[in-house]
Amino acid sequence: MSVSIMSATVYAQPGLPHGALLLDVRKPAGFDQTPRMLPGARRGAADGIAEWSRQLPKSKPVAAYCLHGHEASQGAAATMSALGFDARYPEGGIAGWIESGLPTVARRAEWNAPSDGSRHSRWITRSRPKIDRLACPWLARRFIDPQASMLSWPNSTCTIR
Repeated sequence: MSVSIMSATVYAQPGLPHGALLLDVRKPAGFDQTPRMLPGARRGAADGIAEWSRQLPKSKPVAAYCLHGHEASQGAAATMSALGFDARYPEGGIAGWIESGLPTVARRAEWNAPSDGSRHSRWITRSRPKIDRLACPWLARRFIDPQASMLSWPNSTCTIR
């Protein structure tokens, strides 16, 4: 049996040590219907949980959401619970989240690809000052892409072509 959690509770915890990993398990039609995601969410097909959940730490709770918080998210939370995760689903799904006025982020092209662990964003930050090395990775991983990789560049001017 899967357990629900309030969206406001999930929103208050992303990126914190006790915060839930957010998993977008919407069916393709629901994913296409709403071009937004919850901040810091990872994308994964609900029917492939047994494979891609192996990449996730069982030490962190999981919140799986779908479009309205029904079949896909409840099924994903139940499957993950059976696999040993502390899994829940946000009530109302992403639609309820948006209706509550909680923030979302626009989907990027790499989120349209299957979640196989090979697709993530890359960020470049200067080597100095120190705040760039600390704040940029933390902010990007907490609010945009938890699998982001960070590249440090010397203080010289950088041109990307």
